[in-house]
Amino acid sequence: GGSIRQPASFCGVVGVKPAYGMVSRYGLVAFASSLDQIGPLCKTAADAALVLDVICGGDPHDMTSDPTLAQPCTVREARDLSGLTVGLPRECFGEGLDQQVCAAVEAAAEALHRLGMQVREVSIPSLPYALPAYYVISSAEASSNLARFDGVRYGYRAHAYADLDELYRKSRQEGFGMEVKRRIMLGTFALSSGYQDQYYLKALKARELLRYEAAEALKGCAALLSPVAPTPAYRLGEKTGDPMKMYLGDIYTVPANITGLPAVSLPCGRSSEGLPIGMSLMGARDSLPLLMDVAVAYERAARVNEGLHPYDAVEEEAQASARHMKWSSAWKRMWSCARGARCSAPARTYSARSPTRMYAPCAWACRGRCRCSTPRCCAMRPWPAWRWAAMCTTAAASTARITSIPTCPRRIRSASSTARCARGER
Repeated sequence: GGSIRQPASFCGVVGVKPAYGMVSRYGLVAFASSLDQIGPLCKTAADAALVLDVICGGDPHDMTSDPTLAQPCTVREARDLSGLTVGLPRECFGEGLDQQVCAAVEAAAEALHRLGMQVREVSIPSLPYALPAYYVISSAEASSNLARFDGVRYGYRAHAYADLDELYRKSRQEGFGMEVKRRIMLGTFALSSGYQDQYYLKALKARELLRYEAAEALKGCAALLSPVAPTPAYRLGEKTGDPMKMYLGDIYTVPANITGLPAVSLPCGRSSEGLPIGMSLMGARDSLPLLMDVAVAYERAARVNEGLHPYDAVEEEAQASARHMKWSSAWKRMWSCARGARCSAPARTYSARSPTRMYAPCAWACRGRCRCSTPRCCAMRPWPAWRWAAMCTTAAASTARITSIPTCPRRIRSASSTARCARGER
């Protein structure tokens, strides 16, 4: 009900929940069989499209997989999206939505309008019933699926027990967390005799009504734009003491799970505290490639994901460190040549106006007169000819071709050692 899109929204990355059946669930620990779906979390929408192309498709081990949904999602070229209609469900912009989140999503709608898309308001009247229907259905299916974790065939097994009943009881008591136990108890109650018709069957009817209304809303729209969460990211453990408040955070993500439709979460701004805010794009069952096109176009136009990731600075620092190590190694080899190491670099001619790169650093240190036979200082990376000229104290003033490299600075190499190197001596 948002385990992909909400973390993506809180962390400023892209999360994709594919349509039900697009990605195989084989190997996944089942929580709610009719709602579970696997999807990627990536830095950009283009990266998520690449991952989806790999993981989607039919699977003989999963009877719920649908091979017809395996369409390529990779965005290979800019697509003209002008004329598409994006709907804003009015039920998603009411009471309980943080003002900063509302402003960020509305700004994203304006950005889509500038890209040539039409933005209009739509209505899904039964949307407020999605959250209670989701928790009844998911808890009922979880209580059934998690019954297999008994300490004998699956999952954790208690170490100390007297008989089989105590093994079952202790294994489930020690292996399940508080939230899992809460879901199992709620689902068992919803499926119990006398309450199944009152809760579970009504939730199934609400799901079918939501599917119908979402399909009606998407008849005139290519996608539905809404917030991912009603608030920006909250502190770790802040809402664990109030389960109802925590469950309300899924109010904008569960409709895609209830209806089985694809949805994409991507960053659309920041809060006053600098925390990422996400928006959601939901479309028809086979419209995920179109949703990825819209997401990529929005990212390129709004450039909202720049600076949101702290590891960008780490990557830049690593690249700068690699460049520093490269030039440090080059200087060490050049100093080795300046101290009298033998070299096999002949004098060469370079154009001052061309990007020709010099592969003989000792030609600068030895003024191009070195004719040694031992290649001890020439195994370095190429440098541009203009860099060598800039490092010297003088340069060829008015010629278009550098026929000889100027004399080395006196602090690097003395005249006597230069002469010895020119004669082939150390």
